[in-house]
Amino acid sequence: MRQLAIAGEMSPLVREQAAFIVAGLGRDQLTMAGAIAGWVEQHTRFLYDPLHFEAFTPADQTIAIIDARGLAQMDCDDVAILTAALGLSVGLRARFVVVSFYAPDAPYEHVWAELSDSAGLSWVPSDPSRPVLGLPPLGRPPLIIEV
Repeated sequence: MRQLAIAGEMSPLVREQAAFIVAGLGRDQLTMAGAIAGWVEQHTRFLYDPLHFEAFTPADQTIAIIDARGLAQMDCDDVAILTAALGLSVGLRARFVVVSFYAPDAPYEHVWAELSDSAGLSWVPSDPSRPVLGLPPLGRPPLIIEV
């Protein structure tokens, strides 16, 4: 996921979309982070990966789907990759928050991205699939991976 977010950061399609999202917002990076998170929420819908298969979609492919259809259906890791790539492409910091819900020793089951300004003191979460899934409280502390 980290490699796909970094690759997406440099994609002309991702950079163009991110510039469009933050156009006219000024230089406040947390405002830009909120705008990106809002855009991702408006243009994505949760869809499970096929059974026994974990797919990761590059951010530029997701944006191409959104351009063609108005929204993309994807699971949480694809949303996290898209959010991180958009944020990175306009100079924001990005990180993934990976969590488990059911038991302290359960495998990680969900991920979302958070964006921040260069100081990294405040993080804006982007997790549009969480309300759809109705996920329970965390079963153990999250694993945080800065991109």
